[in-house]
Amino acid sequence: MSGPRRSPNNAGSPPPSSPPITHDDMQENDIGSTAAPTGATPALSSPMDHILIFGHGRFQKRVLFCTTLAFFAAVTHVRSPAILARPVDHWCKPPTDYAYMTVGAWKNASVPLEADGKTRSACLRYEPPIPDSEDVENRTKVPCDAGWDYDVDVDSGVISIVIEWNLVCGRRWILRVLSAVYLLGGAAGAPLAGVVADAVGRRPVLCVWLFLVMFSGVSLAFARTILVFATLRALLSASVTSVLVTSLVVLFEVTDTRHRAFFCSLAMASAFFMAALYGEIIFHFELSWYASQMAFMVPTSVLVLAVYMIDESPCWLLAVSNKRRAEQVLSWAARVNRMDPDVFKERLSELKAELKKQQGPQQASSGTPYVLSPEQVAEVHAIDLLVNQQLRKRTAIMLGCWFLCYAVFFNLSTLQVMLTDMSARFVLTSLKLTGILVDVPIIMRAGRRRSLAFSMVALSALSIALALIHVLRAPDPLLVGVVVSSLLVFDMCLIALFLISAELYPTVVRAAGLAFGYASGLLGTFASTFVADIRQAELKGAVYGVAAVLLLYVGVMAMGLPETTQLQPANTIRDMEADRWALRTPLRVARGAAQGSVKRKRPRGFNRERSSSRSPEVLSPRRREKVTR
Repeated sequence: MSGPRRSPNNAGSPPPSSPPITHDDMQENDIGSTAAPTGATPALSSPMDHILIFGHGRFQKRVLFCTTLAFFAAVTHVRSPAILARPVDHWCKPPTDYAYMTVGAWKNASVPLEADGKTRSACLRYEPPIPDSEDVENRTKVPCDAGWDYDVDVDSGVISIVIEWNLVCGRRWILRVLSAVYLLGGAAGAPLAGVVADAVGRRPVLCVWLFLVMFSGVSLAFARTILVFATLRALLSASVTSVLVTSLVVLFEVTDTRHRAFFCSLAMASAFFMAALYGEIIFHFELSWYASQMAFMVPTSVLVLAVYMIDESPCWLLAVSNKRRAEQVLSWAARVNRMDPDVFKERLSELKAELKKQQGPQQASSGTPYVLSPEQVAEVHAIDLLVNQQLRKRTAIMLGCWFLCYAVFFNLSTLQVMLTDMSARFVLTSLKLTGILVDVPIIMRAGRRRSLAFSMVALSALSIALALIHVLRAPDPLLVGVVVSSLLVFDMCLIALFLISAELYPTVVRAAGLAFGYASGLLGTFASTFVADIRQAELKGAVYGVAAVLLLYVGVMAMGLPETTQLQPANTIRDMEADRWALRTPLRVARGAAQGSVKRKRPRGFNRERSSSRSPEVLSPRRREKVTR
């Protein structure tokens, strides 16, 4: 009886008799090459690919579905205040003695006009409300002391928390506090989840934080005090950002080099577009705010099923030496992908043999390419992001990129013209799909570093345009065009940020590195809330000018990062440090070009001869011992 049919997706896999590609083989093939075209990433391999012996198929698609839902949930909940706290026309409520008056009569008699002479005041009324026949002009304007009335249909219910808790006029500052609480909740929750995910595993973090997502999201619809609402929003932010970061790390670690960048980009891009479209649909129906919150939780609840259908990252399990659990996950993933059992058993035997060989006396002192001993696992901490010299430089640049990118996004998306102009939001949502179809191929071909640097510089140029628009008081259509263009560039910047953040860090600190970057972005959003309060056009233009300079500076600094299409993801910090000499930084490429040494790919044997003559200081521990011997 024949075994299960082999998946067509595995047609390009090596035959069972082929020996696994070791990390040293990768280094030997890589020594004599220069910065290859960035579109050639599928041809490269990595220690992570060596572990993913279960092929590519339904298992990866399940994780892709889970990650897409996680991004969708994060985007919808961060955008939900535009719907839950939608602005509503309001005016001073008549005192009890004047409750008999109709709305029109009360507004005409007791609500003063604004400076434009057309709009009725939303926060002031006359005292006395009804003028004396002899003294009409000398009435005093006083704040609303009896509350407010709102321009809503009685049958629509409480369509906004603005009506629920009277968050208008002198109480509008509470909306700012709610926004700050949400952002700070995510900024605190994401790093915590990242550190825990690197310590105890990705799946436990997903399960715990997903439970908190469901609890806080559903309970939010039943909040009847502003304090409870704020607390649940903070918990929702912390949990949904944690699920987002952890699910992306899992997708990154279970997808091979050939599909990794495309799958991660697809999850983000499709979620951004669908979340924007879904939000506009909910906004159009004008539901009550608690019904809108439950509508946001409907797609979020599907995450429960999605997380149930995936398992732990085998790369992380092997990186922390949990080999028995890793074998179980690999076997289960192979069954999900309908991989030929004989092929899988052969690959598993080869992987076990390689792991056993790496535990020999030669590797006891120098470490292994993709596995740590239990003692070494205990020595790995999130503080390595600052202590390790390479990680410290990468982290500093990435935190700056995250901070500025999110600060610009929030400031642009909350401009009054984007909140009130329905046609501008429709154009933005329509162009997002086209922009995404362009962004993903560019990031795949041009590389993550170049895409990130280009988008940061483009945001810098657009910030200069915004500064000029505010200083010169240009018409609104021009402002809308620049804002929409900036938000489309932000999409490319964000996709590149997530990708390069996951690729720059080894498995043992990958979740922490990505989580701290995302938290930096949320802090940038928090900082931009103070800029949103600036009303003077000249001062706001000056702020955009400063932002343009910072974006340009950080964009140039981003070019100092290694191009991750050439630097394959590592499992351990030692593996990353062993590849230190292979980084394709612009300085190294420029130095090679200045010397006129445009290297071509040479036969494998030639590279081995060249590598044997290299100084032992620039070789990996295994190669150094071979050369010395």
